[in-house]
Amino acid sequence: MNYSSDIKSLLFIFLNLLILNLAKEFSVGFSSVLIIVFVSFFMFISFQINHNLMHLSIFKNDFLNIFINCLLTICTGFPITLLYLPHIINHHPNACNHQDWAGAHLVDGKKGIVRILKYIFLANIMITIKRPINPFTSLPKQRQFSLALEFVCLILYIIFYFSTSPSQLFFHYLVPSFLAMNALVFMNFFIHDDCDYNSIQHNSKTFTGKLGNFLLFNSGYHQAHHLQPKRHWSELPLYWQQEVNFQGKSKFEYPSMIKHFIAIYFTELKTK
Repeated sequence: MNYSSDIKSLLFIFLNLLILNLAKEFSVGFSSVLIIVFVSFFMFISFQINHNLMHLSIFKNDFLNIFINCLLTICTGFPITLLYLPHIINHHPNACNHQDWAGAHLVDGKKGIVRILKYIFLANIMITIKRPINPFTSLPKQRQFSLALEFVCLILYIIFYFSTSPSQLFFHYLVPSFLAMNALVFMNFFIHDDCDYNSIQHNSKTFTGKLGNFLLFNSGYHQAHHLQPKRHWSELPLYWQQEVNFQGKSKFEYPSMIKHFIAIYFTELKTK
């Protein structure tokens, strides 16, 4: 293991798998609303873990890392290596600017809740259009092998799930996967929205709230992450606080993701 703090990553992955297994035991009904929200949230956390692992793997052994990719694929209902090209190759060099496949230009002139919904809709379309038809194109051989196994594992898992709990498969797995994936698409935008997209130092927001960063593996320290993408997630708070020093550092720094989210997307609607 490269960093001992990734024991937390492994614990959350296995917790997600446990929650998926438990969700299969509940019949579809009124309780499904709570199950969908709960499963979606843990799937979203698994997407955050995958984000970190795309930059810096947990293990030194390639096969163990591929095994983790397969587990994360089951945890999210999505072959997670498919995120490599749009995120690592496209997003990081461009950080939501006009060259980013899903940059802020997609929602120029839109405000409030419309900005959110339009962005999610258009970002999914643009990523699909821009992505190579062959999903293995431009991937290193190790990631090609991982993606192939991820597809196999996900198909087998869905077949097994369907054979035992067909209705639960849709409501307690596929629906949460869809919601979590779109939450990830929006999160990638939200954390850059209204920043200086062409600035190396001001293209991202920083959220310092402890609970949010604990649950989302320090994804709130996003400007620090863009400055040093290969720095481990556990080091980002200390790096931001003690090593990062540039003019206007706190310009896009906020204490709470939720309060900032409400302020920029909902407060304006209330005042109209």
